[in-house]
Amino acid sequence: MLEAVKDEFDKRSEEIDTLYSHIVSLDSEKNESIREASVGLISILASSLSLMLYNQVESTAFSCVESIYDSVHEKRISFNRLVPGFKKKILNDCRQAYHSVDSLMSGLHNNDISEVIARTSLKLEKVFSGNVDARRLREVLGCYHLAITGPSPLNQGAELHGLRIARNSLAHGSASFEKYGRSLTVSDLDKLRDNIREYMSHVISLTEDYLVSEAYLNPSDAA
Repeated sequence: MLEAVKDEFDKRSEEIDTLYSHIVSLDSEKNESIREASVGLISILASSLSLMLYNQVESTAFSCVESIYDSVHEKRISFNRLVPGFKKKILNDCRQAYHSVDSLMSGLHNNDISEVIARTSLKLEKVFSGNVDARRLREVLGCYHLAITGPSPLNQGAELHGLRIARNSLAHGSASFEKYGRSLTVSDLDKLRDNIREYMSHVISLTEDYLVSEAYLNPSDAA
């Protein structure tokens, strides 16, 4: 379960490691004149690495949410059997996503509404919208009765907030890649990379346990 999510996560991790290794190599140049010429490039690459880390976080978060809907859809779980928070999320999403009864009906494709409305209501582009951090993850996944915790007392996802701010600043142009990257050291990048990887790997594991236990089912309607 979630093999595709894990594979994509690992692929992105490898890409991040490749860029990180390149940054370390540039930063440790023995020839001082070469290193001086590389300072601006290192800053730009550091910002690029931050953006890659954020993209990995958001991609993984999207995939975890999508896997919940896929499981409910594939098992043809009735709307009536879901936990209350999940039901409310579906109805709110339908209200916001469809402007008329006709458009909602077309999305159902003449299927049993109680079995397909969950998948029909999902609009991935509106789930996070470039604003993923630990608080938002807990908030969104909590709607489905999936409790998100940190992998350790020392890692509660605090770095995700700064990463989200960096992503928005870089994506919207309020900070240049060179200027933002100047504030990051190789040590900062190493810690950020490790903590983000540990935290999001933990989110994947929590989602997998959630799906195996079918925790989206309302205990009173699970039978």
